[in-house]
Formats: sequence, structure tokens, C-alpha cells
Amino acid sequence: MKKTLTMVLGTMFLLSTLLLSCGLGSAFAASPADLLAKGKKVQGISYDFISKTKDITVRGKVWAQKNKVKTETTVSGQKMLTIIDGDTVYQCNLANKVAMKFSLKGKPGFGMQTPKQPSEFNDRFKGGSLKSVENTVYEGVKCKVMLAVDKNTNDQTKMWVREDYGLPMRVEITTSKGEKMVIEYKNMKVGSLPVDTFNLPPGMKIQDMTEMMKYLPKGAGGS
Repeated sequence: MKKTLTMVLGTMFLLSTLLLSCGLGSAFAASPADLLAKGKKVQGISYDFISKTKDITVRGKVWAQKNKVKTETTVSGQKMLTIIDGDTVYQCNLANKVAMKFSLKGKPGFGMQTPKQPSEFNDRFKGGSLKSVENTVYEGVKCKVMLAVDKNTNDQTKMWVREDYGLPMRVEITTSKGEKMVIEYKNMKVGSLPVDTFNLPPGMKIQDMTEMMKYLPKGAGGS
């Protein structure tokens, strides 16, 4: 759970390898692996998320398409904006209208501590470790409830996976010590996003930090 909290409170950068195009079909007849495979075919997506532990709540909104990701996150009342375009990252301070620009090229371990995206769970369990335990309707959406137990740690992950998109709406992670994290993905919309979605807010002054990043060792800031 300590590692999970670090991911939630990290620099809020998002991995840029997301999703491709969405297919529909009869999810209740599909295996857990087949249903999760649908989530990897999504082309563009936006959603709100709420991540909660005993002591910490993080709220935000994500827009993602191909190798572009924009995240608005609120932690302790402070809003943070991050835009990723391939290897280029803009960390925006909305109060003083300054965007720090730098590149992650050659530094795959830097800043990759992120709020968990829906598709991240699809990757984790694609090997078939999930079992389906229930068909239900969650917040008006048909879902298949899936459960996985880590054979090494005995941690449990329970997911409410959408029938239409193959992506989770709710995830509950419970460790063997009883610590719990709940992540909800709301207002999920799938489809191509407007071309200006990933533009910087107007009036932002860019500070290019790329040269400074060259002197950081590989893996600096990794999880």
C-alpha cells in the first residue's frame, strides 16, 4: 500500500501508451481476458477519477488519445495540470501561468509515478489471474465483477468492469494487512477527442528544463 500511495501522490505524470479503438459485443458471454482485451482497443477517452485511501483523497480528470495525455488533479485543494505529448512533458502552474517543459526521452524511470489508469488494470491481469464472480449493474452501467488474489502477497483486487468498453468503473485493492484503496472512474466517454484538447492553457509562459534534465542519471525519480 505504501507503493500505491506513492503512485497517487507522485508527480502526476501519466504514461503515454494508452488504448487504441473500441469494439462492442456480448461481454457477459466473454471470458475475463476477452472482456479486458476490449479495453485495449479504445482510441480516445476522457474520465473523472477519485482515488481514496484511509488518509488521502485525490480527484482529477484525464483526457488521453494515442501518445497524448492531459491530467487535471486536485490534492489538498491545489489544482495541478500535466500535459504529455509523446516524450515531452509540460508541468503547468496555473496560478502563475508558468509551464515547465522537459523530455522523458532516455529517462523512462523519471516521474512515472501516476494515478492508476483504467487500462493499467487490463495489462496487469491479462494473463488470466482474474475470475468473474458476478454480473451486475453499477451506476446504471452493465458490469462484470472480477476478483484477483495475488498468490505471493495475498492482496486482493476487485473490479467492476464495463460490459461495453472493457474498462473498470471501480477498483478496490485490499492488502493482506487490511489496508484499502478505492479508485472510481466516472463520466467515462470513449471516442476521438477534439484536436485542441492537449493545447496549453492560453497565456502560459514556457520554461524549458530539457537541458537540465540531461544531467540527471537514468532512472532518477523512478518508482
